[in-house]
Amino acid sequence: MHACRQDTLNGAGITLADGNTIDFIRIQGTPGDAIFGNGVNGATISNCEIANTTNNGSGIADDSATGNWTISGNSITGVNSIGITLTGDTGDNLVARITNNTITNSQAGAIGMTAGSNSTVRAQITGNTMTGTAVPGATLELISANTANFCTDIVNNTNDDAYCFARVGSPAVLEVEQLSQLISINNNSGVVDNNSGGGLFPATEVADGTCGF
Repeated sequence: MHACRQDTLNGAGITLADGNTIDFIRIQGTPGDAIFGNGVNGATISNCEIANTTNNGSGIADDSATGNWTISGNSITGVNSIGITLTGDTGDNLVARITNNTITNSQAGAIGMTAGSNSTVRAQITGNTMTGTAVPGATLELISANTANFCTDIVNNTNDDAYCFARVGSPAVLEVEQLSQLISINNNSGVVDNNSGGGLFPATEVADGTCGF
């Protein structure tokens, strides 16, 4: 149960450590990422409000995330980069559940995830509203590179722009459940940009449930 009063953090951010839970706080005007980690093993970020970052600041970011991450029920608006961005790097085994967030008016996209090096990434992206990205073309962008293995379940989202997928190099694996039905299972919203050519390779379709969610 929440207290009636929501704490507000003005002009500063929160640095995550392993296993942290951040709940029911407003963060505004951060000159950089509002909630940030580097190599964090597991975190829960829920019911927060994040607004108006500057200096290329994202809402929630980790450069080498691993373990179990839950990002749910947050409102993210007006950030100067990406609403939620997670990267898996060398040896990382990341399971991310990104659900029921509202991400609006971001400069460079709502949700961006990259599996790099030899990382393994599983992502459930469901029930999010992603609208008003200032630079269109990749409101939701998922990338797999090198020898990474990335599997994602994307359903029941609302996206007024694009679902963008790319493998950087043919050994990388990027699997999207029900890719051919992606628009219909996401409230008939958005378009699919499944990159191919110019050194990029497309994602592949897998059956519902393949990613284990």
